[in-house]
Amino acid sequence: MVSKAWHYSWSSARAHTGKKYNWITLSNINKILTVSNWKQFLEESENKDFLQKLRMRTKSNMVLGAEEFILKLERLLNRKILPNPNGRPQNKKSRVRP
Repeated sequence: MVSKAWHYSWSSARAHTGKKYNWITLSNINKILTVSNWKQFLEESENKDFLQKLRMRTKSNMVLGAEEFILKLERLLNRKILPNPNGRPQNKKSRVRP
């Protein structure tokens, strides 16, 4: 075990903190996440509420993010991501029985 993520030779944290990393070519993560100081970012304490939501969504194969973000993903992927409401859909025309 290492005390810091960037000390582990296989960790992509090495590349983000300016250390030598030749295992794989990393994508430009700045398109998704902008971090000015990776060491500080990696040492921040974890948000327990966020981790609980992330684990819950991961177990159910659901996306975690703001509704605007998820709707953007749906448009980009041309696929529904948000779950449908529970229960049977209501009829569009309400039928009245005699």
